[in-house]
Amino acid sequence: MLTEFAGLHLVSLGLNDNFFEGKIPGSISSDPNLIELKLFNNSFSGKLPQDLGRNSNLELFDVSTNRFVGELPVDICHRGALTSLIAFNNKFNESLPAKYGECNTLSYIRVQNNSLPGEVPELFWKLSGEVIISSKALFPF
Repeated sequence: MLTEFAGLHLVSLGLNDNFFEGKIPGSISSDPNLIELKLFNNSFSGKLPQDLGRNSNLELFDVSTNRFVGELPVDICHRGALTSLIAFNNKFNESLPAKYGECNTLSYIRVQNNSLPGEVPELFWKLSGEVIISSKALFPF
């Protein structure tokens, strides 16, 4: 189980390729200096905190190959710095947030091998970059 991460003044946090499990604390991305959050290839589960990334300047967000469910964080593009959203091989089961289509810096989205319902939000087609959904690359945006 991970504890609180507030006040660490991190630029990059890489907890990838471990055997971590359980939920991640909302404070994991509360540092405004945080640019990279890499939690891939673990056994994290549950829902991601919806305010994840709200107070940071995340450019890279990678939670692939875990057991997360629910919705991807809506406010992860809040500050408009996110370039890469990587969340494949999880159990996300809610629609892709349409708000991601408003994130002009987002150029790479990879969310295949989840249980995402519905269609790709229309705003996504205004982005420039690459998206991989349901093991199918859809580009250009």
